[in-house]
Amino acid sequence: VSDRCRLVRRQKARGVLKIGDQVTVARLCVGLLGGDVYLRRLLGLAPEPELAERDRLVAEAVRVFISAHS
Repeated sequence: VSDRCRLVRRQKARGVLKIGDQVTVARLCVGLLGGDVYLRRLLGLAPEPELAERDRLVAEAVRVFISAHS
């Protein structure tokens, strides 16, 4: 989380993100990126998604995150 906190702090300083607690926001971002896909993989309930699906999920998570905090 510490690397993500640094990224969030830099973006907040630049005025890109409007956030409060960087640790909480970084954890929420990680949750968006992992979501149920990570949990299902971890539990052995789903195969690894194809690269295109992973790219799509990451892009959507980033879009939602920025939309919520900008």
